[in-house]
Amino acid sequence: MLKSFNKSYGDARIKVGDEPHVDLFATDLRARDGYKEAVEPAIALDRTFELEEEIFSDVESATVAEGHSTIRRRAHPALRAIAGFAFEEYGLPTANGVEIGSGPLGYMTNALLPKTVDRKSWREVEINPLSVAKNQRLHPDSRIIQGSYQRLAEVLGENSVNLVAGLSSLDSTTNIDNVAEQIRLSLVEGGYLLHVQDIQPSPSTTLHELRTMGEGLPHVQFRNRYSSFGETFFVGNNHSEPISTTELFRRRMGRIFCPKNGFEQVLNHWITAAVPSGRPDSYVFHGGKDLVLKLPKGETQMDFASAVVTIARKI
Repeated sequence: MLKSFNKSYGDARIKVGDEPHVDLFATDLRARDGYKEAVEPAIALDRTFELEEEIFSDVESATVAEGHSTIRRRAHPALRAIAGFAFEEYGLPTANGVEIGSGPLGYMTNALLPKTVDRKSWREVEINPLSVAKNQRLHPDSRIIQGSYQRLAEVLGENSVNLVAGLSSLDSTTNIDNVAEQIRLSLVEGGYLLHVQDIQPSPSTTLHELRTMGEGLPHVQFRNRYSSFGETFFVGNNHSEPISTTELFRRRMGRIFCPKNGFEQVLNHWITAAVPSGRPDSYVFHGGKDLVLKLPKGETQMDFASAVVTIARKI
């Protein structure tokens, strides 16, 4: 099962490539009419980022962010391997970085960054004051700034950081073009973006990508109801195969962080990590859904995590 995992990081086996398991899910979707949940031709795609800031400044968004961290717990070693592999394999800067959209826990900063990172030079930016307050209580030595990544260059200063990092931070923005420009302005020349999308994205960027692909309305939404945190798929009017929201997000990131917007795209792929579970079962974390299973007899039980990893360098 691990033959295609041809890279390693510590005791983790690593695979860089296409979305795992999606063919199985797509086959299942085609076979079952019961997955159709909604036709969504009326989702607003033109909200201003002022409205977006209002949405993500409330109590509910802090609760949601903390909930995401809860479902990551069993996948933590594999997610940490994905982040560590990205730093090591692609030579990312280990000092003077910032995590955007760090939430109430600063999960990437405090749980996923490899030991080589100089955390004393690291900062976090989070718009929600409740999240900032809780994060600061939990991590009193962290430098956490309340502010919006939609105004990142104003918050940090232009040409001020070596690395901008995010953990499922950019999927909810309705103005990703502006965010990309803010990241570019904030980075020093040759600085990097690292974004890890490990949970199912919101519809905003994914529906934009369907439009870019020339998919006409309606956009039919499906959900894998056999998973506890099911991946959602969309089928546009001109497309015969279901596409997961996370794969649509990956494609969108590839269109945004590109040379015409001032970035060299270093990586925009799925990374899957497998680490020994130390238990009599295995755990799979993919697109925010989780699944417990047992590998065939004789195979080492492994925990798996998959994420879309985007790395881009300012040019």
